[in-house]
Amino acid sequence: MKENNQLIDFQDKILESIAVLLKTDHVLLYISQSDNAPDIYTFGFEDSELKNSKNFLHLVQVTQESKEAITQINQTSLLDLIKDQNHFKLFAGIPILNHSNDFIGIVSVLFKDINELSTEQKLQFEFFANQLSLLYENYEIKQNLKDKEFQLLNQFIESDDLYNNSPIGYASVDAKFNVVKANITFLDWLGVTKKKIIGQSFVDNFLTEDSKSIMMEFFKKVHSGINLNEVEIQMIGRSGKKRICLVSGRNYFDKETFIRLSFFDTTEKAMIKDLLDKENQKLITQNEIMNRDMEMAAKIQARLLPSHSLYSFIEYIYSPLEQIGGDFCDIFPLNDSIGIFISDVAGHGVPSAFVTAMLKSGIENASLDLKMNPGMLLSFLNESIIDFCAGRFVTAFYGIYNPIKREFIYSIAGHPSPYKIHLGKVDNLDSSKSSRPLGIISQNSKLLKYKPYVNQSTQLEQGSRIMLCTDGLLEAARYENQTKVFFESVLTENLIEIAKLPIKEFLPALMYKMNEFIQDFEMEDDICMIVLDVK
Repeated sequence: MKENNQLIDFQDKILESIAVLLKTDHVLLYISQSDNAPDIYTFGFEDSELKNSKNFLHLVQVTQESKEAITQINQTSLLDLIKDQNHFKLFAGIPILNHSNDFIGIVSVLFKDINELSTEQKLQFEFFANQLSLLYENYEIKQNLKDKEFQLLNQFIESDDLYNNSPIGYASVDAKFNVVKANITFLDWLGVTKKKIIGQSFVDNFLTEDSKSIMMEFFKKVHSGINLNEVEIQMIGRSGKKRICLVSGRNYFDKETFIRLSFFDTTEKAMIKDLLDKENQKLITQNEIMNRDMEMAAKIQARLLPSHSLYSFIEYIYSPLEQIGGDFCDIFPLNDSIGIFISDVAGHGVPSAFVTAMLKSGIENASLDLKMNPGMLLSFLNESIIDFCAGRFVTAFYGIYNPIKREFIYSIAGHPSPYKIHLGKVDNLDSSKSSRPLGIISQNSKLLKYKPYVNQSTQLEQGSRIMLCTDGLLEAARYENQTKVFFESVLTENLIEIAKLPIKEFLPALMYKMNEFIQDFEMEDDICMIVLDVK
C-alpha cells in the first residue's frame, strides 16, 4: 500500500510539472485496467467527473489507435468533456507503453487558449510521458519481484517435505568441505543427481574461480564456530550455467563436525539489477554528453554578446535561467553613434538560444543603411528569423544613440519600454508606436496585413540614465498571502534608490535588489539588462 501511494505521489508530481511547463490548468492521466474500470488521475478537474464522459473516452481511443507520437485534436465538438464546463480549443495525448510495448494508458493535456502545441511544448510533453512509462516499468518490476518472493515463501510454508521441496537450496559438507547431503532444489540448480554429488568437493567442482577463495574463507570461519549469513557467491552447474546465491552457514555436530549450508538464489534479481545499472549508466553517459554540449553552447552564446569594454558609459548583464537562454543584446559603433539592441525570445533553453544566434547573424549581415534606421533593421530581422521561430515570437528594442547630440532614435517590437532615471524621477520612454513582436508576420504575408516598424526619437537630458531590460526582470515574483507579486511593482523605487551608484555597480545592485525581493522563490525566465549614462 505504501509503494502504491508513492506511485500516485510521483504521478501527481509529474502531472503538476506538465501543467507548469506547458502552462495549462488541465492534465489527465488515463490508466487502462484489463479486469476493472480504468483509473483516471487529473490535474485541474474534480475527481471522477470524467469517468462517464463519452467524448473523453473517444479521445482516449483515438490517441491509442493513432500512429502519431502526439495526437492533437482541436475539433471543439469533441472537446466539451463536461456538461456546461471547460470549453477547450486543443487536446493533446500521448500513449503510455510498458517495456513490452503493451498499452498502459494515455497522458493528455487540454488548452483553452491555443490550437496547436509548439515544438518546445511537444518535447517537454514527450519527456514527461517517457518519465511516466519509466515509473510504471520500475513499479511493475518491483511488483513482479515481490510476487516471486511471495511465491517462494508460500512454497516454503506449504511444502510437505520442507527440506527437499524448499525453494532454498540446502547442503551439508564435512570437515574437508565434501558434500554429504543436498536437497532436490540444490541438486536441480547444479544439474546433478544425489549419487553424483555425494563425496564431491563443493569448492573444487561447483564454484567459479572468483568464489572459491570466498568460500574457503567462509568455511574456515563457520568451522571455527562463527555463524555467517548471506555471503554472495557464484555457483556453476554441470551445464555451465552460473547462478548467483546468498549462502548462510552453521556449524553442527552429528558424530562428527558438519557445516549446514543454505543457498538463496538471487540470479534473477542480479540480472534485473545489472540491467537497471546498465540503463542507469547509459542515462549518466547521455547526461554527461548533454552537459558537455550545453557547456560548449553556453561558451558559443557568450561569444555572441558584446564586449564589456566598448564604452565606459554603457554596461550590460546577461543572466540565463539555464546554461543558455533566449535573451540577447548587442552594442556596436555606427559612425558617430552607437547601435543598442536587446531582445527576448519566448521560452528559454536550446531552441530559444538558436533564435538568438539567428538575430546576431542578421545584425552582422545587415547593411549600414539598415543599421542606421531602427524600424528597417527590425523589419530585416523579422524576415531573417520568420522561418525559424516555430511559434517563438521575439520582442525586441533597437535604438541608435548619438552621444554628441544626446539624441536617441529607436523602434520597438513589442518589447518593454526603457526606463529613464533623471533628477530623482523614473519615466518610461514613449512606446506609443510599438509594434508586434518579431517572428509573427512576414511582410510577404497574403493572409494578414503587415505593418512596418516605426521609428521614434527623444532628446535625452545630460546626467540622465537609461535602463533597458527583458521581461524576466519585470516578472520576477514572490508570493504574499497566496498572491503573486511581481518585481515590476517595486522597480521604480529601487531604480531611484540606486540611481547614484557608478555605472559598473548599478546593474549588479539591481540584480541584488531583485533577488532580495523574490527571496527563496525561483526565477522563471532569463534576464538581460543594459544601462546607458548620458554624459
